[in-house]
Amino acid sequence: MSEILKSTVEYQNWGYNALTFSAIGTFLFTFLQMWSFGQQAKLVWVSRSGESVSVKMFSYWFFYWIAFSLYGVAGKSIAIAFNGLMFLATAPILLGLYKFKGFTRWEKISFSVFSLIPALMFYCPKAQKPTLLLVLLMGVLFSITLQPYEIWQKKSAGSVEPKLLVVFALTSIFWFAYGIVIRDMPLIVFNPLAIVVLLITLGLWWKYKDRAA
Repeated sequence: MSEILKSTVEYQNWGYNALTFSAIGTFLFTFLQMWSFGQQAKLVWVSRSGESVSVKMFSYWFFYWIAFSLYGVAGKSIAIAFNGLMFLATAPILLGLYKFKGFTRWEKISFSVFSLIPALMFYCPKAQKPTLLLVLLMGVLFSITLQPYEIWQKKSAGSVEPKLLVVFALTSIFWFAYGIVIRDMPLIVFNPLAIVVLLITLGLWWKYKDRAA
């Protein structure tokens, strides 16, 4: 175990530097993300409603984070591997959506297709993993556009939890900084775009929040 720890990016670069501070930031924001996802799950279960909450988005995130953790293990990054544990915080949301909103036929098909993502990351050659991650992150970007679309389509904020959107946006800033420090192009490309979409989603939530069920 100690040898594995010593081989990580964080251990080898530990000190008063940008990588250490950005890595610590990502750890703290991962805990904050888990809390915000807990708030989203609580809202779905307490209100017994999944109105305006995107099933496809959370389905994709669930399997993406498993793959992201595998990417972190392959790249010997504790911060990335730990953040991938977000799939554990996503599961209660999906269960609530399934119970109170139900999955359409296409949502069930999407869930089945997304389940292949971790296997793709696991079996992908190490040299090709950054390219695969970039493709998966573009999938994340597309998935988060489904949330503002659903709010706009329903003309209601429904059971969407704004704390999750705010924390996700703030976390993206730290991941962007971390990506710059470790020179991870997928993280550098994805996070600024994600911030823009999340801010648009927050704007729509604010516009339609008074119409929430």
